[in-house]
Amino acid sequence: MKTLTLAALSAFTLVGFSSPALADQVEAEATIVGTESSEVAASAEAEPVPAAATSPASEESEERGIVGYIYPPVAAIGNSFLSGADFLDREIQRVLPLAKEIAGDRADELPLPIGLTLGYNHQWDRMDISNLAIAINDRPERPLPGGAVTNIRSSTNTYTFQADLWLLPFLNLFGLLGYSEGSATADLNIGGLPRGEIEIPYNVLSYGGGMNVVVGWQNFFAVGNATFTQQKVNLFDDLVSVIYVAPRVGWQNDFGWSAISIWTGANYMSISSERSGTLVLPLPRSPEVRWRADVQPVAPWNAALGGRMSIGKRFDFVVDAGLGTRRSIMVSGAFRF
Repeated sequence: MKTLTLAALSAFTLVGFSSPALADQVEAEATIVGTESSEVAASAEAEPVPAAATSPASEESEERGIVGYIYPPVAAIGNSFLSGADFLDREIQRVLPLAKEIAGDRADELPLPIGLTLGYNHQWDRMDISNLAIAINDRPERPLPGGAVTNIRSSTNTYTFQADLWLLPFLNLFGLLGYSEGSATADLNIGGLPRGEIEIPYNVLSYGGGMNVVVGWQNFFAVGNATFTQQKVNLFDDLVSVIYVAPRVGWQNDFGWSAISIWTGANYMSISSERSGTLVLPLPRSPEVRWRADVQPVAPWNAALGGRMSIGKRFDFVVDAGLGTRRSIMVSGAFRF
């Protein structure tokens, strides 16, 4: 089976695939039931069975449905919560995505509608700063010439939670929350301050959302991802707006209960440039510096290379790397229902 669409990239799906061991168990149960049925049929000729008698095992088998294969030991004792979860699971998949007929005879290959994803990303970046003005302690603000702050490098660890929804067979919508912490290093050449390299730690709270638009043909696919986030950085006075665009093209194939995807593409990042804030520099006498400036990435674009492994339709595991001036490595895991 060749999947028509790729799960959302920032991508992260699980319960309900059939493992080989579980398949053997189901097959063994079917053999036992068949054997018992033959014995019952043979004994029925010698001793009639009352019409009202029914087989509890068969009733349980009918009631278990998918839940029986997801949680066989629990479902076997008639857990009502799991039965309710199974009903909700079925209803969600019945309603979403809308317009399934667009996928034609491949509608059963669409991803499950809802996903919950946990992700980790580490990024190294370089920034440009211009139009810099500062006020040290109680002194008046003064503009600084170019070259006063140079060679700005950042290293950031980000942890994200994302919830996504396939609204249409080709359209995925998502919302996300993230927390980041890292440090920025720069070279100072400012009159009134010691020259040299400084390192400043920071943390960021992010929230936002976006969409994925997906098309596929045979084993090939293309994905267009657009994400908008607002970021609260402890070093800045105002929120930072970030637009992130990530086109991808790739190939996918199924291998039994697993599917493997590989892709290449690019990442584009645009950041609101005007910023201001207050820093206590890690220098002798701990000077307090009020500042404002325009800050932008050195290279808005970078290349990307990645892959995904899915287990059934429930679990997705993604690795994606950014290459170039802005480098990153992202790993994520998702559960879908």
